[in-house]
Amino acid sequence: MNNFLKFSLLSINTPPLTEEIKSVSLPTVNGIITILPNHTNLITALESGILTLKKLNDEKVYYAILGGIGIISKNEVRVITNLFEKGSVMPEVKEKFSQWEIASIETNEKLEEKIKLQLLKIIREWKSQKRS
Repeated sequence: MNNFLKFSLLSINTPPLTEEIKSVSLPTVNGIITILPNHTNLITALESGILTLKKLNDEKVYYAILGGIGIISKNEVRVITNLFEKGSVMPEVKEKFSQWEIASIETNEKLEEKIKLQLLKIIREWKSQKRS
């Protein structure tokens, strides 16, 4: 059994992204789903939103996507989208933390939400430019 997924993010006007990851969370039309190694085969429609990759080193990377299709089969995840934009990387807390570090963690969580909102704003702006 593999402990990783082969991930590909494909779009028309952007070079493809391909890498090995631990998991990916996809914004589907029915909510967010997380794909782990050995997931059952699936094809799903994707909404515009935030795609979250968890790399092999546990680092999370965010991508704003403009709809698309997710194809999951044999430890491989392919996302085909109209457009994607890379967001910022947010480090995760890996160790136990003291009461003094709670404020720092809360700040990181707020920053993560701001990043997600900014990526969604980029998608909306791109959509409005596309309609004009």
